[in-house]
Amino acid sequence: MPNSNSDQWQRQLSGEWQQRATALAALEPGWDGEGSAAPSADLLAAVSTLVRQLPESVPEPCLYAEADGCVNLAWPSGLLVCLAEDYMLWVDGSAAAVLIDLDVVANPSVCAAQVAQIYKSQ
Repeated sequence: MPNSNSDQWQRQLSGEWQQRATALAALEPGWDGEGSAAPSADLLAAVSTLVRQLPESVPEPCLYAEADGCVNLAWPSGLLVCLAEDYMLWVDGSAAAVLIDLDVVANPSVCAAQVAQIYKSQ
């Protein structure tokens, strides 16, 4: 459904997804042992925007954090997208990986288009 700020379609995120995002936002440095980093608020906001902008044909992914501060989106098909503030890495079910040098925080819509294309190509 279009949102009030633009005519671009945005999905409604499930309550479970929103709860998980809230839990990740509450993580603090050291959450996964000494030296682990929490995802930044900017990255979490960009990831939420990215997921809202995925087309309906792409199911809502699972969301989790990594100890290096990255945020992962995962689908049952085996597709995994790792998002950092300045890059996106995706791994498909065959363990092939592609690194995309992209400012995720500044370009969540571009990332959403990339993720949709990757998902469709599986």
